[in-house]
Amino acid sequence: MWNFSENRPFIENEFEQAVFDPATGLSAEALMDGLKAMQAASKNKSRPLVRAEALSYILDNVQLQLNPRTPFSVKLNLGVDYSYFAKADIYQKTMFAPQRKKLLKQHYGVEKMCRGMDCGVGSIYTDFWHTCPDWDHLLKLGFPGILQEATAARENPALTEKQKEYLDSVILCFRAVLRLLNRIADYGASLPEFSQCVRNLTERPPQTLYEVLQFSVLYSYVE
Repeated sequence: MWNFSENRPFIENEFEQAVFDPATGLSAEALMDGLKAMQAASKNKSRPLVRAEALSYILDNVQLQLNPRTPFSVKLNLGVDYSYFAKADIYQKTMFAPQRKKLLKQHYGVEKMCRGMDCGVGSIYTDFWHTCPDWDHLLKLGFPGILQEATAARENPALTEKQKEYLDSVILCFRAVLRLLNRIADYGASLPEFSQCVRNLTERPPQTLYEVLQFSVLYSYVE
C-alpha cells in the first residue's frame, strides 16, 4: 500500500502520461480513419444507428492502458490532447463536428453568429456533450440492466420507426459496452480487485461503493 505522496506522481497526470498498449487495439489515428470511412458510407442511414455503429467500432478497437496505482485503472486511447485542457476526442471530431458545422450554417450563418458575439448578445454554438445522466436509474439497472430494458422495450409492436431506430441504437451501444468491459476485465487480470469489479459490472448492477464509483467512471468514458 502506497501513501499519497508516493502515489501522486503516478496519478496526478495519468491521462497526459498514459502509454497505451498497441496489442490491445488500434491507435487513435487508425480509429479516426475508420470512423471517417464509416461516416462517408452512411449518408442514407439513420443518424442514431450511424452513431451507435461508430461508438461500437471505437469500443471494440480502442487501445487500453492500465495504471496499477489507482483503483480506476483503465484508460482508453480516444485521441484526446491534454497538453492544455482536454480537447475533442476522435468521436467528437468525426461524428459531431461535421453536423455542428452544418447546423450552425443552416440555422444561423457565420455572419449572424459573429454579429451576435460582437455586440455582446452571446456566443451561438451547439452543445452535444454536456449531459445529466439519470444516475438513480442507471445505478439501479447497471450496464446489463440497461441493455435488458432497451431489448424488452424494442418488443413493443406499437413503436414508430424512429422509436425502433433509437432503441436499436441503444442496444448496439450497450452490447458494445459489455464487450469492452469484458475486454478490460481480461486485460486487467494482473489487478484482481479491479478486474473482478469490472467483471461484476458486466453481470449485474453495482452493489458496493467501489463498484458504484467504477461504474460512474466507466459510464463517463463511454458516454
